[in-house]
Amino acid sequence: MRNLIIKKYLFVIANIFLIFLIHIIPVSAGQNNWSLIKQEKDGTRIYMDKDNLIFKNNTVKLWMKTIYTVNNSSFKKHQESLREMGKQADLKEVVFIEEINCNENVFRVLTSIFYNASGETIIRLEHDNPTWNTIPPGNIADFQKKLLCTHFNQ
Repeated sequence: MRNLIIKKYLFVIANIFLIFLIHIIPVSAGQNNWSLIKQEKDGTRIYMDKDNLIFKNNTVKLWMKTIYTVNNSSFKKHQESLREMGKQADLKEVVFIEEINCNENVFRVLTSIFYNASGETIIRLEHDNPTWNTIPPGNIADFQKKLLCTHFNQ
């Protein structure tokens, strides 16, 4: 019983912290209003554009930006994918346009835009018929779902 109360308490505190991050710490970049939502241990920073959220039929469409450090495993995978596409570039950040289905606990990436350290677009990938993927616990999409899907419960 006590562990359950502690878990609920930590969940409430985490949500208050997330709301603080989204509403208090904006990072402006062009037309987007980027808010830091997570910083990884390796220094990689993940942002969400809080002004371009679209809520419709229990689905949330959102823009995410990840600014990588070279030690990040996703950074290394993206660098390798770019090399395979013949894009030899100094990857620095990726912007994803994603959808989360709050009822089904799934997400998909609609668009990926890769930028170099100078802020120039390396490549923009529009994913045709993107597949829905189950949201793994502890994944950034799980974090986003917990934060954004409460919109439908109001």
